Amino acid sequence: PIDPGYPTERIEYMLEDSDAKALITSSAFMDILPKDGSAVIIEANRLNTTDTAFKNRSKQAQRIYTIYTSGSTGKPKAASVYHKGEINLLNWYIRDFNITESDKCYLISSLSFDLTQKNIFAPLVTGGELHLLDSDIYDPEIVAKHIKEREITLINCAPSAFYPVLESDIKGLLDSVRHIFLGGEAIKTSLLNREAILNSGAEVVNTYGPTECTDVCCFYRLSREDISLQRAVPIGKANDNAKLYILDHQNKLAPIGAIGEIFVAGEGVGEGYLGRPELTSSVFLPDPFSDEPDARMYKTGDLGRYRADGNIDYIGRTDFQIKIRGLRIELGEIESTLLRHASVKEAVVIAAKDNNDNNIIVAYFVSAASATDSNEIKNRLRADLAKDLPDYMVPSALIEIDSVPLTPNGKIDRRALPN
Repeated sequence: PIDPGYPTERIEYMLEDSDAKALITSSAFMDILPKDGSAVIIEANRLNTTDTAFKNRSKQAQRIYTIYTSGSTGKPKAASVYHKGEINLLNWYIRDFNITESDKCYLISSLSFDLTQKNIFAPLVTGGELHLLDSDIYDPEIVAKHIKEREITLINCAPSAFYPVLESDIKGLLDSVRHIFLGGEAIKTSLLNREAILNSGAEVVNTYGPTECTDVCCFYRLSREDISLQRAVPIGKANDNAKLYILDHQNKLAPIGAIGEIFVAGEGVGEGYLGRPELTSSVFLPDPFSDEPDARMYKTGDLGRYRADGNIDYIGRTDFQIKIRGLRIELGEIESTLLRHASVKEAVVIAAKDNNDNNIIVAYFVSAASATDSNEIKNRLRADLAKDLPDYMVPSALIEIDSVPLTPNGKIDRRALPN
């Protein structure tokens, strides 16, 4: 899937890199498409779907879709997954959450986002309704209005895209909603602790899974106490036919409570990256814990730990770890500390370099009280952070911003933060 909101150059790259033979689209997007690419452009309303070319020839072990994700080289990389993984995902999704023909799913995430795919397929499989945004521009107030007016029952998006919806003053906003699936980044329960959630029957579900492993591989159902007490929320336990390992630096199973890297195995593990065999082999590894000879596991780059009850805590990214004065620092811990402060509505912490090329910590925050003096808030934050964190973990700079920038997929866009 290609988001028509992408720049023409990016669309051109995706078509060329994937060696696409055809692009099915609508006449409304013809002007933004590359004119000299190798892919044949077909208008959807001119398709003859009774043609033999459209007969289902797919098998479970064949590719079902390819999603382009950000790449460290500056060029997006193409992660492909199998039919069997998506079928496995849909069986779990539809069964565990009792999705039926009565459900109305609101599609507010980008068409090129991996979590979007199951929300397109599930209504088609069950006979339910799929509702789309009327505009390419994401407006939380319009989304809130549609949820109420259309009596939406299922919502799935990134947490950062959902929090602003809860700021709406629409009464009974979530009266019709059964499930709110949030994924793609860690949930901040302080931003879910709103009357719209607490006074509704909507269940919030934390979902976790890399694009390379067919969207969701584990999940956790939040209780009202999790939200009202603003608890740290785990990513939960594995769903159908998925396995999650927490491995140490020697790729051995870490004990309960010990932090290690998350590896995903099972039915959802994808094919790899198109045209990048070296990258594929570096993160899609043989599964040493499986009896199946060809079983593979995916190295996520995420840090986690098992709780005693079998749930997994998401700690952060291995590439969000830095060292200052030889001491290892997890930036997510600093973010969590900031978010406990009453003056902070949202926070993002990044690593940067000073003029001497030394690592420093920079914290961006959105104030919960816009009328308060910015310098006063910063002084209070510094004082409170110094009480909770060692001095080497206190950010060198605190920068107030109006809002946290988001990618088209609703995730935090760290590259768009001000210098």
